[in-house]
Amino acid sequence: ATNWEALEKFARIAEGLGVQGPLAQLVERYIAERPLDPRAYDLQFETGLWSGRRDTSRGAVFRLAALPGLEPHAISLEAKLRALDGGPQAAISFLVATGIVMSQPASAPALAVLAENLCSVGRCSQALRPLGQALELAPDYALLHEIRGRVLAAGGGSPEEAREAFENAVRLNPERGEGWVGLAEL
Repeated sequence: ATNWEALEKFARIAEGLGVQGPLAQLVERYIAERPLDPRAYDLQFETGLWSGRRDTSRGAVFRLAALPGLEPHAISLEAKLRALDGGPQAAISFLVATGIVMSQPASAPALAVLAENLCSVGRCSQALRPLGQALELAPDYALLHEIRGRVLAAGGGSPEEAREAFENAVRLNPERGEGWVGLAEL
C-alpha cells in the first residue's frame, strides 16, 4: 500500500474510534512531505469536521486555496463550513459573493455545494442552468453528471433523468463511488 492508502485507511479507523490526535499528526507529516497533494488537505478538513475542530477545517481550506488551480475546491469547502455554521442560505450567499463562474467545469466542486444547498431550500431548478452550461463545455466530466443526478433526484427532475445522469457518471468514471451511490439511492 502507498503512504496515501495507509493514511486513508488509518483515517477511517480513527474516525470510527473517535480518535483525532494521532491522525492529525500523521496528516501534518504527510502534508510536510507532500505539500502539493490536495487529498491531504481534504482529509484534514474532514478530520476537523468529525472531531469538532472547525479551526482545523478552516486551516485546511486556507492552505488548499494557496495551491495552484484549487481555489474552486477551497471555496466549496469554505461554503460547507458556512452551511454548517449558518445554514444553506449562508453557503448560497457566500458562493454567490465569491463571483466564481459556476458554469465553468473547473468550478464543479463549488457548483456541487451550491446545488446541494439550493436543493435543501427547495430551489433545485436554479442549479440546472449553470450545470447544463458546464456540461456543454465538458460533456465527459463525470462529476458534473453526478451533480446533475443529485439535483434531478432531489426534485429538479424525474427519477428517469436522475438515473440517466448517474449512469453517465458511472460510465465516465466507474472508480468514483458517488455515481454508484446515487444509482443505489434512486
